[in-house]
Amino acid sequence: MEGVLAEHPAWIIFFGTFFFGETIVLTAAGLAAHGHFSVWSVVVWSYLGTVISDGGWFLLARPVARYLDKDRVRRQRYEKVLTWLDRRFGARPERALLFIKFLYGTRIATIVYLSLRRVGVWVFLRLNLLGTGVWLSVIVTVGWLAGKGIESLSPELSRIEYLLPVILLLSVMLRGLVKWISKRALDE
Repeated sequence: MEGVLAEHPAWIIFFGTFFFGETIVLTAAGLAAHGHFSVWSVVVWSYLGTVISDGGWFLLARPVARYLDKDRVRRQRYEKVLTWLDRRFGARPERALLFIKFLYGTRIATIVYLSLRRVGVWVFLRLNLLGTGVWLSVIVTVGWLAGKGIESLSPELSRIEYLLPVILLLSVMLRGLVKWISKRALDE
């Protein structure tokens, strides 16, 4: 396992972030705290993976919207996010890009919504670059501190075969907490 991490860290972080988001960022940042990745590599490749993924969702908005319309459960969730965004941002929906990454389960729906509302590509790109930077600053810091905290519990945990499952478990737990908080925020 350590060989794969050492040989392909950039690709693992980039594609992991592209497809799995904050779970990979938290895990990679925790591993960076133990020297398995460079923290700057985590930041750069996570940033690129997230920005390119978000750009893809923005450009694929119409097919995604058609897909959401066919699935009743997803459509209801999507409509709840849209109503919440309209209440908060009204005529300036693009401002949502500065914080949507912190609300689990709303990122893609919000990006599709903004594309369908005809937010300009350059406005989207500029605000998405800024929002992604803020989000990554927080997520990488939390993951790195969690990685350092695990090491202080037991030096044995700094070995990759023990560290990786512990960090993944903590990432999933944090993701669950963020999901619960996001659900409560949307239900207000």
